[in-house]
Amino acid sequence: GASADVLQEVVLDVISLDRCRQLYNSLTITDNMICTYTVAKDACAGDSGGPLITQLGDGRWVQTGIVSFGVGCAQTNKPGVFTYVPNYKAWINEVTESDQC
Repeated sequence: GASADVLQEVVLDVISLDRCRQLYNSLTITDNMICTYTVAKDACAGDSGGPLITQLGDGRWVQTGIVSFGVGCAQTNKPGVFTYVPNYKAWINEVTESDQC
């Protein structure tokens, strides 16, 4: 479809990695991924690299994922797959705190 002129957002439900692995039985879903599945809602073409954000109990928002892949857009029993950002927090901090650009 056409790209949007206004930033889009959608509320997605996170599912377990075990469930994600069951639904993608021929693909490798690693512990460095997080999956979402919500009927008729998903990231889609052009969203790759975009954020998955989560609101913490104290009201702050944090980036939990980076859009990676899916099968089609909002396909039945095909979760959206994201890179799981917390697993890379140490590396992100190391790179962004250095004096080098």
